[in-house]
Amino acid sequence: MNFKFMKLPKDNERIRDAFSLSVLGEHEVSLVPCKKVLTYEDSLVRVETVGCVVAVSGHSLSLKAYHEDAMRITGRIDSVAIERGV
Repeated sequence: MNFKFMKLPKDNERIRDAFSLSVLGEHEVSLVPCKKVLTYEDSLVRVETVGCVVAVSGHSLSLKAYHEDAMRITGRIDSVAIERGV
């Protein structure tokens, strides 16, 4: 097997200007950091994060945690999209 390892930038500038998105099955999405909730509906949650907007579509969506720049969205997740230039 041939393994390749990712090297992190020496200055953490790129890491500071990034966001983390985790999807757990089809029932939970976590996002860090989140600046602002733009849309909060039963079928769509749009959140402004670093340099883009993350849109979560599904059914029975709800915010289970929203604190310290972190967010957890639960429900039946159908899709997660990253909107650039918004």
